[in-house]
Amino acid sequence: IPESELKYSSKAKAEEQLNFSQTQNTRLGTIAEFTKNKGLDFLLDAINTLRSQKLELAIIGDGEEKERIEQRIKDEKLKEKVKTCGFIPHAAKHIKAFDVFVLPSLKEGLPYTILEAMNAGVPVVASSVGGIPDLIEHEKTGLLTIPTNSNSIAEALKKMIENKKQRNKFARASKARALEKFSFGSMLKKTIGLYQPQS
Repeated sequence: IPESELKYSSKAKAEEQLNFSQTQNTRLGTIAEFTKNKGLDFLLDAINTLRSQKLELAIIGDGEEKERIEQRIKDEKLKEKVKTCGFIPHAAKHIKAFDVFVLPSLKEGLPYTILEAMNAGVPVVASSVGGIPDLIEHEKTGLLTIPTNSNSIAEALKKMIENKKQRNKFARASKARALEKFSFGSMLKKTIGLYQPQS
């Protein structure tokens, strides 16, 4: 992703734009399509497990499962903990509103949303599928969870919620990794290198 395209709102402005409460809750967030592959049901199971924690989850996106997920949030009385924000153009600009970015996918390629979170200095909890382990080094730049395992997600989120110092450490490390390994300049140089004849 060219760094010139990564334009983020300030944390305070992003929190206001996403209508987060003014309490001392830990703000969790994801940007994802409402489809089975994004694992949102497992994330809601984890939030149910963490009801006693001071947290808020915002889900940005749209899709075929949105109505069902919203009904589930209502039925399980999770509306004080979870809100859906619908489709937002250039949603990544709001990513600094989140204290933790979470992506509980069942399958993935190399998700841009995680790269955007890393570049914004937001620590990540994500399932260990597809290219995600290439981005996130477990317990170094974030936390990886077991796919389709809500207990694993809950445990990782609990660690993040209860340890702000660790969150900040992961945020700094993941931003440094994104700039070093996944910047546009770095990837362009590596790609060109593949096609250059070896001396």
